[in-house]
Amino acid sequence: MAHLSLYQLNSLIKSELENSLAPSYWVIAEISELRENAKGHCYMELVEKENNFIQAKIRANIWAYTYRTLKQQFTQATGSTLKAGIKVLFNVSINFH
Repeated sequence: MAHLSLYQLNSLIKSELENSLAPSYWVIAEISELRENAKGHCYMELVEKENNFIQAKIRANIWAYTYRTLKQQFTQATGSTLKAGIKVLFNVSINFH
């Protein structure tokens, strides 16, 4: 098998994901970690647990321009803040960089 450069591998992965996945999915997950940086971007770790054991885990980002609005709407709709330990229904898109 011929070798690939790192760039070629990344391009192949990105292309395959874009061609085989829907633009977005509705996913229920628990927020296990949530932090907001100085610029207002939100960084989370999402998990799915069964019998208190982690079955799946992934990192997620919400960019500042979206997070500002989303955070406010979530609090108004639920009376709670986005925080670690809660389950949320997310509309997600998968991006590979």
